[in-house]
Amino acid sequence: MKKICIVFLLAVTVILSCSVVQGNDRYNYITTALNGSMWYIDKYSIAPSNNPNVFRFWCREVVSDTHRAELIASQKFSNQLYRLHDIMYWYEIDITQNLVNLAEFYMYDSHRDLLDQAVVTKRDWRSIPPNTVLEKICFAVKRIIQNNTYQSSPQSFVAPQPRTPQSQLPMNTPQQRESYRKLQEYNAWLQSQPDYPEFDRWFTRKLQEAGVTAAQVNAGLIEYVRQLGWDYEKAREIIAGWYREFYMEQYGGQ
Repeated sequence: MKKICIVFLLAVTVILSCSVVQGNDRYNYITTALNGSMWYIDKYSIAPSNNPNVFRFWCREVVSDTHRAELIASQKFSNQLYRLHDIMYWYEIDITQNLVNLAEFYMYDSHRDLLDQAVVTKRDWRSIPPNTVLEKICFAVKRIIQNNTYQSSPQSFVAPQPRTPQSQLPMNTPQQRESYRKLQEYNAWLQSQPDYPEFDRWFTRKLQEAGVTAAQVNAGLIEYVRQLGWDYEKAREIIAGWYREFYMEQYGGQ
């Protein structure tokens, strides 16, 4: 576990380590396209439709600089695409006819703010071209369906066991459990980012420059969340703020 993970998670016991397991298990890496974008499939989103041969699922593209530039040049989308980080696609495939339909897509920046979106009201079934990213995605979907693993769900909530009396995490109310779940989801997303290793090194350097230790940061975060009635969403906001600061230093306005 990298130091940055320890910093985040000694404060909230094993939140990040649990979420990383879920995140890595949920999103299956498929391939890297010729333009450099990386593609993943959310296997837990795979679901059958009314037609037993048609399945629906989400795919995620971590957009490369090359593809971002192509989208900006096309002028078909929002002028905010210089901030584009990833795209979520909602696909349907007919596994017997080898056809695909794109139903929806959503474009996000690195902070998960929505930049653009489209919902296709009319189905446009097309053949899946050979030797393409889409073919690899569909092969993966078929394999997951064949292995019957798509029906699995993320691990149910289990309150973490405290390592020390100070690290006990109250989960007594629905609000606490919901804010904890959101923190888990964000940490899983953060760990999946391609620039996470750079973020890890950046945060370690910031600790050294500030002359503070991971234990001190953890203690402060615990106390902050405690004073707010164990609202774990506030911890997520702090972590997201660190990532935003890193992103602005690393990429600026690009």
